[in-house]
Amino acid sequence: MKLVVPHVALLRDVVRRGARACALLDATDRHGLHPLVVPLFTRAAPASPTGERERVVGLLARAPPGAEWCAVETSRAADWTANALVPLGPVRSLAHRLVAEAHHADARAAAPLVELASRAPAGERAPLFDGADPILRTLGLSKYLLMRAGAFPDVWATLVDAHLARGDATAALIAAERCTGLNKGWGCALWAQSRLAARLGRPEEARDFALAALLEPLDTLGVDVPTARRAAAVPDDISVVRYRAALAERRGAPARGAPAAREEPRTQAEIAARRAADALDDAVEAGAGWSAFDTHSLAAAYDDAGSSALGAVVRGEVTAVE
Repeated sequence: MKLVVPHVALLRDVVRRGARACALLDATDRHGLHPLVVPLFTRAAPASPTGERERVVGLLARAPPGAEWCAVETSRAADWTANALVPLGPVRSLAHRLVAEAHHADARAAAPLVELASRAPAGERAPLFDGADPILRTLGLSKYLLMRAGAFPDVWATLVDAHLARGDATAALIAAERCTGLNKGWGCALWAQSRLAARLGRPEEARDFALAALLEPLDTLGVDVPTARRAAAVPDDISVVRYRAALAERRGAPARGAPAAREEPRTQAEIAARRAADALDDAVEAGAGWSAFDTHSLAAAYDDAGSSALGAVVRGEVTAVE
């Protein structure tokens, strides 16, 4: 099965022609990866407690039909903090970011890459990157990326830290809120809001944001589940999946500012989709790694939900992406 995804060819060209510390991967090289991730390339990992040497960038096959594919960064490591899914936005946004980062690091070395990116992709009027953009010169790389490329949570985090370093807590809170608003469905953005609230001495908000993060797919948290559970005050004797169900059962009108529980499924297809989502969440909470995960049952759940394309990805039927 071949996936045809807009701008993947462009992204591969960017990686091939000089994006920093990146190497292309075969779509079938999925050992140890999240069952819904189709790998594209690796890039060098920053120093980390897990000792991992590379991060894997791929496509996440969780978007609804017709939606734009999202690029994510993850890891093959068994450590759940390391292999959480980090959103990198649409494929074109990621290609834009890689070129901008290479240009910012060494404009001379990145000249061939910038030349490639300065030509508009087929069927588009605007080029991918303009090294003479005044936003890049006047506001710096982080703000340029957020204004021109995409709403990357890790870049928003650098902006939040910069505001805090200047003593501007209000600007930091606004930046964190914007990050969450632009990354709906991603627990890592809500978790970042929780940690910011805790740093600013707002324990109730920190707890509510942590709980909201746990209501999103657990593979998007960006932190180990026990840490998030403690911050959200989730009882020790119940799994996150069961806790969500308990919230839904007793749900009335949520308190102002408190997270709402997930909607309960009604049709057989919705029940199957929830079964698939809960299986992924249970695996993350168990912390056993993806290598031993039951992909057969997950693929069957997606098939029952009418999402045969997701089932095909889980079964490893994707052999190429272009």
